[in-house]
Amino acid sequence: MNEDIKKLCKILSEENFIFKQLLKIETLKNELIIKQDIEKLKELTEVEKKYLNNIELKEKERDLIVDSIFERYQINNEKVLTVLINNLPEDNKEEIDLIKKEREELLKNIKDLKKINEINNKLLSESIKFFNSVIKSLDSSDNITYHRSNTGKVHLIDQKV
Repeated sequence: MNEDIKKLCKILSEENFIFKQLLKIETLKNELIIKQDIEKLKELTEVEKKYLNNIELKEKERDLIVDSIFERYQINNEKVLTVLINNLPEDNKEEIDLIKKEREELLKNIKDLKKINEINNKLLSESIKFFNSVIKSLDSSDNITYHRSNTGKVHLIDQKV
């Protein structure tokens, strides 16, 4: 197997691993958004940033390797994996299959990540709308006081006063 193709397969595998980790993080973020656990959400976002930085580095590595492979096989076309797969010589079937497999997994991971990210964005948006409406109602009400009921629980609003 060509060294550059080995490197490409390794990088694709590493990217897949990182995207799986990001998917786990987004799933946890989903739970934290629902629980409204802002502190843990902040911590998780910091961890997520590290993975995103790693993806960026892997993308740069992948671009360099793909450039090298395109040059080696004299492929003069858009530098994407499908073009590479379609233009590698037939005697590289094992490498082609491995690149296809990693590419498919990468696409699936990205699709899954987008889906959970969209859900999280909707949840955050709804939370913001809710808090804005609460703030607006608190601003517009003159009779809001804090009150400790007979049960000992503190109620935000008690209009009996």
